[in-house]
Amino acid sequence: MPDCETPPLALIVLHGADRLAYLQGQITQDTRALPTDRATTAALLTPQGRVIATLWLLPTAEQIALAMPASLVERVHAHLMRSILRAKVTLTRATMDRTHADMIAHTLADPALADVLLSGPIDTWTHALITKGRAEITDATCDSWIPQMLNLDLIDAISFSKGCYTGQEIVARTQHLGRIKRRLARFSGHATAVPAAHSAVLHGADKVGEVVNAVNHGQVLSLLAVIQIDRLQQPLTLEDGTVLTPQPLPYALTA
Repeated sequence: MPDCETPPLALIVLHGADRLAYLQGQITQDTRALPTDRATTAALLTPQGRVIATLWLLPTAEQIALAMPASLVERVHAHLMRSILRAKVTLTRATMDRTHADMIAHTLADPALADVLLSGPIDTWTHALITKGRAEITDATCDSWIPQMLNLDLIDAISFSKGCYTGQEIVARTQHLGRIKRRLARFSGHATAVPAAHSAVLHGADKVGEVVNAVNHGQVLSLLAVIQIDRLQQPLTLEDGTVLTPQPLPYALTA
């Protein structure tokens, strides 16, 4: 049974006069143009362009909160602290509150998710993200994929005009060379066990992708996986033989 008392996300809150300028050099989103009535998605990257965390940016007049799975808070906090240097920024950890939950639910066009973000169950949150085609990085999948493999460019989570940030060179090169060979895709299936992150997706005996997020919703397995684009129309299974059925995404999947 899922733990109905555990909120799916936790917060790191940034205060200080330099908070937005500091974040501008750390994440894929342009902090100069953030709406204040809803959440904006961004990614925090390694210098090699791999996603450390997918973040919900939640700005107010005095602060900006970053929402992420609780398993990533320690890692993200340590990463950000190393690069503050002399910037006028302080970081504090916090729990999800109603204002921030409403902002995320508004972005996802599902008001009922605000209550889920405050008290769970986590499986309901995971299924909602899968349905929306939004990957959620956890401690198990940190530093695994570049943003375009997670379709972050297709959900406006990357600014290609903002200038430099950590990992930007890899992201820009991938985008402009037009060689995105793997993308996030959505599938359903019938399985008794939920596959772990990084579980192989197979075409015959060949590994052609790996699971990012998965959950049982009712009697149906729902998952997101990073897949080789040229294999998307071929029969795919999990390692236990579960047949995967492609499901639509709410945005166009492009190469």
